[in-house]
Amino acid sequence: MSADPSTEEEPHAGSLKQMALRAASWSVGGRFLGQALRLLSNIVLARLLFPEAFGLMAIVAVFLYGLKMFSDLGIGPSIVYDARGEDDAFLDTAWTIQIIRGAIITAGALLIAWPVAQIYEEPQLTSLLVAAGFMGIIQGFESTSLYTEQRKLMLGRVIQLELLEQVLKFVVMVGWALVQPTVWALVGGSLFGITSKTILSHYYLPRRKHRLHWEPEAVRSVFQFGSWIFLSSIFTFVGVQGDRMLLGYYLGVGLLGVYHVATRFTESLGTLQGRLTRSVFFPVFSETFRSEPQYLVKRYYKTRLYMDLLFLSLAGVLGGAGGLIIGLLYDVRYSEAGWILQALSIQVAMNIILTPAETLLFSIGKTFYAFARSFSKAVWIVVGIPLGWHLAGLPGVVWCVALSELPVLFVIWSGLVKERLFRPILELRSFAIWGAATAIAWLAVGVIQ
Repeated sequence: MSADPSTEEEPHAGSLKQMALRAASWSVGGRFLGQALRLLSNIVLARLLFPEAFGLMAIVAVFLYGLKMFSDLGIGPSIVYDARGEDDAFLDTAWTIQIIRGAIITAGALLIAWPVAQIYEEPQLTSLLVAAGFMGIIQGFESTSLYTEQRKLMLGRVIQLELLEQVLKFVVMVGWALVQPTVWALVGGSLFGITSKTILSHYYLPRRKHRLHWEPEAVRSVFQFGSWIFLSSIFTFVGVQGDRMLLGYYLGVGLLGVYHVATRFTESLGTLQGRLTRSVFFPVFSETFRSEPQYLVKRYYKTRLYMDLLFLSLAGVLGGAGGLIIGLLYDVRYSEAGWILQALSIQVAMNIILTPAETLLFSIGKTFYAFARSFSKAVWIVVGIPLGWHLAGLPGVVWCVALSELPVLFVIWSGLVKERLFRPILELRSFAIWGAATAIAWLAVGVIQ
């Protein structure tokens, strides 16, 4: 594991490389289309709905995300990682746990709906949270084939299913908004998309007969692997969604909707890279660690270079041309989202740099670092946002979020050093790519304007 990258030929790299390239092609192409569709949906709906609708939906999404994070046991990753990940008893047990978790999410949404509405002084949030909460139990019945296909790097049908979900959501949301331009268009579309994906996951993916099962050994394996994931997820909720929780309270749903528009771009880019990393490179790194650990570092930094050239270049475009992008795609109601997008490009760029490193540590079973990452970011958000608000208002909050990956950088790099996986020159290469892309985009905007 501590071997340096070298030019030595790797004995079994060929087949794994081919599988990874095939999976990466599906993942990049499919996820790109998916995120492009999300952005298109956001742009179209922004012209049909008022910012308040996005603000209300952002609050609903925050608390649903929180319920998911507070119940996250890493069921999917455990199927990918565990040696028994294709065993029927293990998969049926994981499916049973997944259903129980979904029921807990739905019950939690029903319990918090009224208190949340009171906190934000938005009575409509009660019915919105109750309705959206049923996505939890529906999603709990998804087929485990979503994860066994990922384990085998067979992502074609998984990506196709996710794209179909996005198309159906888009059609329902836009159609509903044309007839009734309210926040219910967003909730209804989301419910329809989740329901469709869950049903189709049992028929469109390789079929296996799911049954309720409870094997103590499988339960222990899932919980043992997911213990640090569970703790990290709690703090991930605060680190990722804390800004929306606090902004919704301080600013109201209107300005929160404007902030949401800016974050759609950064979240789309971060989500695309994150899902590619976890769905393709996590299985690759895990298999390499199991069979050929001496080549782990080499494969990791090779992968990083390709990903950095693509995703950090896009982050640089957001940083250098964010104001121009918002001005071209949205009306004057969302103009303030321009500078917010440019500032938040710092956060997404650092996230792009750190996510593969966290995944590398994940692949060798060091899930503690996922917890340490989320904990450090959560502390930064909880302390920084109220302080930023009192010192500088909205700009103070935005810049707090923009710099929220700084403590994470220390945590992840410390982990790489401890596990003898750190190569400083190759890490700095990533920052150089990002800086060059930002400068080029900024100069290009200056020429255009």
